[in-house]
Amino acid sequence: EKCIFSTGFAILNTKENLIPKFLYYQFMFSKKLMKQMEDAMPKAAYPSINKSDIQNFKIPLPPLQTQKEIVENIESLEDKIKQNKKIIDDSKAKKEKILKEYL
Repeated sequence: EKCIFSTGFAILNTKENLIPKFLYYQFMFSKKLMKQMEDAMPKAAYPSINKSDIQNFKIPLPPLQTQKEIVENIESLEDKIKQNKKIIDDSKAKKEKILKEYL
């Protein structure tokens, strides 16, 4: 639901010192980069961007150590989210078990 799938894809290679997951986070979550992508897309039924558009995007590139710290922080938070989701799911199952057993 509310998903878009496409057969079009691109493999990005860089010449800069760049942590791939940092680039992934940029493309997935940066509002500034998303705005550049939206501006580059034609207003058509199947909007897309091409290689030259991507090459012209302005992507913030902090030092390698900063990229590493950002990625580590995000991954740490993602792990906490997974752990907490598991706690919630387990709690729901325990609640259901108690409700069935006693009510």
